[in-house]
Amino acid sequence: MSSLRGIITRLLDDAQDQSRHPEKQSRRHLQIREHLDHLEDSDQRRLVQQLLCVRHAEPSLPGTLLDEIDSTILAWRSQRLLTPARSIPPALTFARSDSLDQGSVSVWQGDITTVSGATAITNAANSAGLGCFQPSHRCIDNAIHAWAGPRLRDDCHRLMTARGRELDPGECVVTPGRCLPAAHVVHVLGPQLAGPGAVPEPGHNEQLAQCYRSVLDAVEALPPGDDGRKRVVFCGISTGLFAFPARQAAELAVRSVAAWLQSHQRTTVTDIIFNTFTDADTAIYTDFEPCAASRGGG
Repeated sequence: MSSLRGIITRLLDDAQDQSRHPEKQSRRHLQIREHLDHLEDSDQRRLVQQLLCVRHAEPSLPGTLLDEIDSTILAWRSQRLLTPARSIPPALTFARSDSLDQGSVSVWQGDITTVSGATAITNAANSAGLGCFQPSHRCIDNAIHAWAGPRLRDDCHRLMTARGRELDPGECVVTPGRCLPAAHVVHVLGPQLAGPGAVPEPGHNEQLAQCYRSVLDAVEALPPGDDGRKRVVFCGISTGLFAFPARQAAELAVRSVAAWLQSHQRTTVTDIIFNTFTDADTAIYTDFEPCAASRGGG
């Protein structure tokens, strides 16, 4: 039995044990088991990700299975093209009062889960802070949890249980990056609008601005990388399923970061990267780059 097939079989067994409708689940899982040997590796990978996506953090998976899943995800990661955060060219620079080294602000288009060497990447989380449980959602929450592995949900569950309440818009929690090539993930809850075309209210704007302040405050408390720099990668918070207009969100993001830098002259955060996924979003952030220059950018 291949390692991947063995993982799927054990996850199916686990799902069967936890199911509230074992008979219905058993029929579906039997069909999957019967076709496992005929599935391509890519289909088996998607199946593993789907089974993990819908699985709750409790009860925990056995440590041996978690180790095997981590090893498998790291093997998949070794086949991906990673982008070192240090290689992303700066669009602007800013002075730091306690250091001769300048900080940088960049815009980078690509998959945030492939950025290596970042102190933290941001995740646009939901209020429960446990990741998305719907495999069909093509959201950043799903992507980050899929490439971090199930221990990330375990970390989130411990943090959210300890705080005893859900996240409010603008709040964040920090976890290790696990199998991601980034050291940490900052899970932040952005404002949610009624749907595409909805106009943000002033309260929504303030909530989104608070997201960026909260993330930067959280990264300030994290240890730097081996080269002494702290690099944070921002996703477009709330611009996906939460329906915040992309252009307005980008302007708020850039202005909020610039204001935070202005009020934190001694920050230890050295590199701020705005991550985009489409050409249109990249163009929007490029338009607003001059807003960040108010902190003495070059």
